[in-house]
Amino acid sequence: MPHESQARQREISRADMVPEVLTALRNQVGAGCDVVCAEWGASTTLVPTELNDGQHQDVLVGAHARQHGPTSQEGVRVEAFNRGGTRCHMVTSGDPMWSNHISKVFPQAQVTSMASVMAREAIRLSQTQPEDAWVFRVHMGDQGMHAAAAAGQVLQWEQHVQAGCTSEDALYAMVNACHRSGAEVKDALVVWSGDAQRTQGWSRFLTLNEAQPQAADGGWGVVLNLMRG
Repeated sequence: MPHESQARQREISRADMVPEVLTALRNQVGAGCDVVCAEWGASTTLVPTELNDGQHQDVLVGAHARQHGPTSQEGVRVEAFNRGGTRCHMVTSGDPMWSNHISKVFPQAQVTSMASVMAREAIRLSQTQPEDAWVFRVHMGDQGMHAAAAAGQVLQWEQHVQAGCTSEDALYAMVNACHRSGAEVKDALVVWSGDAQRTQGWSRFLTLNEAQPQAADGGWGVVLNLMRG
């Protein structure tokens, strides 16, 4: 809610609860408030703009399907991403029922993806680091990991790991991404939020900064601020 730092959460245990919960939120904050939403855990494919200029959405959806498997085109959204030295399309799968309910209750809502949120922040953070040094922006929690890395204001890597992701799983993903690109792991910075227990062991290889130290809400407040852009 406006002017509050505390993230409010409500669990949705059944699909038929979605309209009820969204309506309750609208009644709390007002019908005309700013709304930004992103679906957690949605798989994303990044397609460089140079490879798809003038192509149709079905080509981009096909690229996503080749990476993540068959998906309904109705639930896929394509988002143009142009930040720093990165120009691409983010092709994200999702639940059309969820997005349809959002648009009915909050027609003014800006819909984005967690891939875009983390990528924007990684690129911003890279402005303060040496050009060749990677900066990871990571959120860890029970729901899994969303992460992105940038160097020299260019997006280098993006990944989501599903619920059950351990600290070792996340560490392997980050170190492996550095090695594949030829970047120096020892020079990399990780800015993280979420569950501190899920970052154990990272400091053996990486420099760590907590995005929101001792956040009572598990770091969701800082993620919400990132979504606002």
